[in-house]
Amino acid sequence: KDQDNVITVEDVADNAHSFNYEFCCGINRRVPRVYYKDGKYLETVDYLD
Repeated sequence: KDQDNVITVEDVADNAHSFNYEFCCGINRRVPRVYYKDGKYLETVDYLD
């Protein structure tokens, strides 16, 4: 998200000529999680550390 511009998983899948669930299922423990609340950074969790 960049201000009011949002790229959805559907946009990414369409651009890759694929299905949205393939991208969602591909997100696993090797991708760090970055958490925000009310637009403010809370923490990053890296399950491989």
